[in-house]
Amino acid sequence: MSTSSIASRRADPARMFRRRREVCGTWVAVMTHRRRDRGVRPAEWRTRCLRSGEIHEFIVCQPPDDPDAVIDEVCYLGFAEISRGGVVVLGDELWCGDRLIGVVHGFDETHMPNHYNILVRSPDPQTGADLALQIAGPIVFRASPAADGRA
Repeated sequence: MSTSSIASRRADPARMFRRRREVCGTWVAVMTHRRRDRGVRPAEWRTRCLRSGEIHEFIVCQPPDDPDAVIDEVCYLGFAEISRGGVVVLGDELWCGDRLIGVVHGFDETHMPNHYNILVRSPDPQTGADLALQIAGPIVFRASPAADGRA
């Protein structure tokens, strides 16, 4: 993929949908570790459909300003099972209970077809253990107010 196509993907707001339902799930594993050498680069996709029953991994990052840059420093939240499927878009908010964890930065396909790594941008990256996430605790993807026409 060319550098310009990655940059344009990141710069263009996700306003493809008038409305979307929230995608929900629960934690099935909470993780404790961080890496400074992950070397992840988000896939080109702006949206991904997550189906009920799927399990995906959640990784928190504070990506560089350059959308083409490799992300090395990450914190692992854990794995969650999707209970109500739907469409997740870059910029969607990830909530755990009443706590905003961050916004969807991208999707990494390293482990597909087993699971996606869902990259979540946060100004204060922490692990699932740091955040005291609980097994069976709720997660919800919500469209950002701007992308969903509420701002």
